[in-house]
Amino acid sequence: MRARFSDHGQFGFILNLEHAELEETQQQELALGLHEINESLQQQHGVSLQFAVGRSGSLLDGIHLSYAEVKRMMNYKALFNKSDVVFVQEVETDHRMEYPLAVQKELAHHIMAADHSKANESVTGFMKTYVQKSGSSRERLLEMIIMLISGTMNDLYQEGYDAFISMNLLELNSCRNNEELEAFIRRFVEELIGKLERQRQESSTYSLYIAKAIEYIEMNYQSNISVTDIADHVGLSGSYLSRVFKAETGKPPLEYLSRHRIMRSKELLQHDVRSSMQEVSQAVGYHDAHSFIRFFKKYEGLTPGEYRKKLLEKKDPVQPG
Repeated sequence: MRARFSDHGQFGFILNLEHAELEETQQQELALGLHEINESLQQQHGVSLQFAVGRSGSLLDGIHLSYAEVKRMMNYKALFNKSDVVFVQEVETDHRMEYPLAVQKELAHHIMAADHSKANESVTGFMKTYVQKSGSSRERLLEMIIMLISGTMNDLYQEGYDAFISMNLLELNSCRNNEELEAFIRRFVEELIGKLERQRQESSTYSLYIAKAIEYIEMNYQSNISVTDIADHVGLSGSYLSRVFKAETGKPPLEYLSRHRIMRSKELLQHDVRSSMQEVSQAVGYHDAHSFIRFFKKYEGLTPGEYRKKLLEKKDPVQPG
């Protein structure tokens, strides 16, 4: 056994097996060992752990799939399971029920963008495809909904948001029909959007990832940086960073960079009247004056030379003869 990774307080391990599947005796020995670890931690440190053991896989894709199953199980199984050790292969599966991962990703994206309409469309699609047309048992449907809600909250958490809300997921058990289930999910979506909007209004700050991206831009605007550089710095893909950045700031990362450069150039034009346009352009991250002049006029409506001239005229107005 060797530690492989950690994920927001969840530690993952990889076990090397002699056979393709975890045999019953091995499973019993593993469960006993994990129970002993838990008892020891409880006695010595007063903490309790939950263990979820995934399926075996011979290829890397199989390991990733097993880890994804374990994460989804950990999101909801504690609500139903009293044991501190759960094996994925022991959990009864319903092959008619496919987990709506695409819906989870859509919901998280629309919630981050505070797009009520799109989020509600995702809920409607989920209900039609996975609930109303499903032949699964009520328990399976409730587990899927809890997994969807927990997975969406986890996606928001990974993007740097505080996605904790006070809704009790066990209230799902009191929903008597599909209409009440749908109302519960919509209320969850509205609660999350409202919380994210309040966070933005109250703190006037961005999510952790976007705040980090902005800090990187404002510290490195003088260099030739790209979306890839910014994304690598914050630990996201370039395409995903661009979507989230625009959703939060209203503009793509490179436009934010250009506007910041122009803002800095205006300060130089105002306080350093002796610098040439080439020197000013290089000081704010442009390699040539032509690009600088083009972007300056795009955002300010006049060239840097015209802007400097207006500043000088305000300082030294022409006296009538």
